[in-house]
Amino acid sequence: NSYEKENLTITIDCVNNSALYSYIELPLLYYKGYQLTTDGEGVTMQPGNNYMIRLIIPAGFEGTIVTSFEGMWYWRVAELITVLSGIYMVYVWISKKRNLKLISK
Repeated sequence: NSYEKENLTITIDCVNNSALYSYIELPLLYYKGYQLTTDGEGVTMQPGNNYMIRLIIPAGFEGTIVTSFEGMWYWRVAELITVLSGIYMVYVWISKKRNLKLISK
């Protein structure tokens, strides 16, 4: 019925009137960290053609499906380590500049 994409979140309002399951392939690569939420039951996510996200829609399904990227907790830890390392490098650089000024006086 409807399709809306905003960054890495796709919202689909769909109906499967057939007696068989169906599927929808989303234009997103199937990475760890994608979350699937729906107001119905039985929708699953798996890799499809070219490793795109494939949503399996059960027979008789009617509802809204939201697929969004949440990331992994350890990615946030790596980002924090990167920021702290950058701050430390700037601190060391400023400290060396100050020490050179004191020595030259």
